Amino acid sequence: MTFTPARHLMAQRWNQTFGLYGDEPEDGSDPPVPIDAHVPAWRAAIRSGPVNPSRWTSPDPAGEYRSVTGVVLPHAHVRVVCDLLHELAKRLRPGLAVGPIESDGSLNELATELAGMIRAAADAWEP
Repeated sequence: MTFTPARHLMAQRWNQTFGLYGDEPEDGSDPPVPIDAHVPAWRAAIRSGPVNPSRWTSPDPAGEYRSVTGVVLPHAHVRVVCDLLHELAKRLRPGLAVGPIESDGSLNELATELAGMIRAAADAWEP
């Protein structure tokens, strides 16, 4: 199978879920993976942890708890966000021509859902 950025993930070693980032091996031993192929694993990882990102409190030096103006993401969410951002970074390289994306739309849906979860947790915080 020939790698095409419009159809295949660019940022991961194609057949490793949450694998190291890199290019396809020249010997073809690790064939390209379609853009949407990892979506079920990413979605399962997100659902395996806490349902939503949350805020947290932290003791200040005086031992009193205070609210922190941040959102804590479960580990699975962080891994998926990192994978998605790395894929985006590969695709936004200057001079790269990708063309129209050939996808069933599930990667877009996952990214939109994840962004909404994080935004909702951030918006829920009131000083």
